[in-house]
Amino acid sequence: MIDTSASEQPALVRVATWNLERKKPTTPTGTAGVQHLESLDADVLMLTESRLSYPAGHGYIVASQSWGDADERKVLMWSAQPWTDVDDVGSVEFPPSRFVAATTNTPIGPVRVFGVCISWHMANVQYGNRNRRPWQDHITYCRALRTLIGEFDRSLPLVVAGDFNQRLSNAKLGTSQRALEIARAFDGIEIVTADPVPGWNRPENDHIAVEGLSSVSVRGWGNVVKGVRCSDHGGVAVDFSIDRPSRG
Repeated sequence: MIDTSASEQPALVRVATWNLERKKPTTPTGTAGVQHLESLDADVLMLTESRLSYPAGHGYIVASQSWGDADERKVLMWSAQPWTDVDDVGSVEFPPSRFVAATTNTPIGPVRVFGVCISWHMANVQYGNRNRRPWQDHITYCRALRTLIGEFDRSLPLVVAGDFNQRLSNAKLGTSQRALEIARAFDGIEIVTADPVPGWNRPENDHIAVEGLSSVSVRGWGNVVKGVRCSDHGGVAVDFSIDRPSRG
């Protein structure tokens, strides 16, 4: 993990998120993606469109409820330390496969993590129930997430990470209803990856937002790693330090 042996260096936690596009970890593309994630030396990984067969190694996995085949998960979180207080429901307004929350210990202490895969704009429009308008499920999810974040007791630092299914910019979130709803959901919480990040200089859907933490460094990567197309998304990794003492 991150070297904090020098007394002048603050303790840091590294969080990364990436959509793995349902790749099986035993395939060439899946293996390349897993190897890249391992190279990040992260303390916490928040993976979307992943699989329970993701090789946990020495770490620990929690996941959302199932969808598709038995191995697939919309949301999967890995930590170097055990998870506690696992919640795979969050809100009755969430689709049952698109959320999981849990607490894990990190080099900066315990952190609460919300893993999200916000409904894409055509959810239940082209497929599924086919009884929605474009962006309807996305907006419903954002409103429920806003309530959940608002009710969080702030006793621990909070990380919200995953596939937001919107391209964001700190400079301009836009004026559409979907942009307003996601802005409201994260009111008071910094989306540290909202602007294009070094290493992947274009807007993306995969993001990390925090409260109680300060970003020290942000980096991204594209969907092609060492010549292998691992995903249809780029990913991001962020190092954080404690922003302020946790409030009881």
